[in-house]
Amino acid sequence: MTLKKKLIVLLGITAVLVIGGIATINPFTGEREPKYKQEQDRMAQYLVEHYELTNGDSIKSIEIIEFQKNEMTGYWRITTK
Repeated sequence: MTLKKKLIVLLGITAVLVIGGIATINPFTGEREPKYKQEQDRMAQYLVEHYELTNGDSIKSIEIIEFQKNEMTGYWRITTK
């Protein structure tokens, strides 16, 4: 391979890596998007519809502490506050 071809290949690889890195960051906030945002929203909606607080109040907010999926079993584990 000539030096020119090596340089073109190196620039191409660098461009792909930079574009891939930019694509993983939300351009509006600069933060990474949660991987399972749709599933978190679905689980939060389920909790609001199917559970009530012991003092009778309505649920005002849900904070998701931990959210994991076991790929082997398909089981979701969620810890909320």
